[in-house]
Amino acid sequence: MRIISGKAKGKRLVSPKGRGIRPTADQVKESIFNILVDRWEGIRVLDLFSGTGSLGLEAISRGAHQAVFVEKSRSAVNLLKENISLCGFDSCAVVLAMPVPRALSLMGQRREPFQLIFADPPYGKGLVEKTVREILRYGVLSQDGIIVMEHAVHEPPCKDHGNLVILRQKTYGQTTISFFGFEVPEKQRGIGHPREWGKHPRTQPLGFSSNSKGGHRSRELSSVFLDSGNGRLLTAEHLS
Repeated sequence: MRIISGKAKGKRLVSPKGRGIRPTADQVKESIFNILVDRWEGIRVLDLFSGTGSLGLEAISRGAHQAVFVEKSRSAVNLLKENISLCGFDSCAVVLAMPVPRALSLMGQRREPFQLIFADPPYGKGLVEKTVREILRYGVLSQDGIIVMEHAVHEPPCKDHGNLVILRQKTYGQTTISFFGFEVPEKQRGIGHPREWGKHPRTQPLGFSSNSKGGHRSRELSSVFLDSGNGRLLTAEHLS
């Protein structure tokens, strides 16, 4: 398991020894990032059920401004922190050691939506639909953002989520990757909207307006959250 591209290209990540964590295979990860193309500079990424952090770390390596990782397993959090440090991304990564529903509720209160959300819930537990509904409930996805949901072939997500639609699906063996985005009338789409991908070469990244300084928001970490394990505040500084 490694970082495929970007400033940490080639870095080998620490892999789990047991079966409690199921990291995304490198082949599947490479396909995901090939589909998402080069729209990374300056975006905020949310990695749910993050495990080793492979997807969020890949996004940072390719230019994402910040990644927030959500993982409730203590053993996985330890691996995640180690991988963040191995890649040298301590200053732009935040770990929330808590269940996904609680993390989404907290982030919804902050009203700072993400341009890209990865979600890889455990298979066979009915968490695919629940996770999509909670992302919508708490408003953590930007209007031109994308959800990349990894799930088992036998538990496909519902296609009826209002104006959030499945834009694309790819299947690899027993795993399917579903790409969700908000459906917007063509006349109202910005060039960062997923339906416009491929029509505009290397344009501004997802979710950022042209009046932002330097084409993206200033570097400001949303780094203070509650750690449900011991009640302390967990910030980016605690990752080192």
